[in-house]
Amino acid sequence: MLDFRTEHILETTVVRVTGEVDLGNAKMLERELLQRATNNHLILDLSGLAYLDLSGVRALEAVQAFCQAHDRAIVLANPSLPLRRLFDLIDLGQRMLIFDSRERALAHFQPNTGNPR
Repeated sequence: MLDFRTEHILETTVVRVTGEVDLGNAKMLERELLQRATNNHLILDLSGLAYLDLSGVRALEAVQAFCQAHDRAIVLANPSLPLRRLFDLIDLGQRMLIFDSRERALAHFQPNTGNPR
């Protein structure tokens, strides 16, 4: 089972996902994130995610494609060590921004950091 907690901070939506993502619920992850990415940049807080398989990664990439097409961004924050290893193995960091903390991910979107919003 997946649980989604959403918080809006300025022009950014932070979504904390808890549970496990596999082939059985990856489409639900994609659908829920797409609903939350309609007006803002998206930070996906992975601190509560216990498992993510490649179908979940594909869901994240689909959300990223949607965000890019609508002039928004999605970044990942707080991946566990096993998730970080998976992301390294598949070079996800070459395609998506991954931050070690939610605070760093939020700072990426702040106007005074010089980063594009």
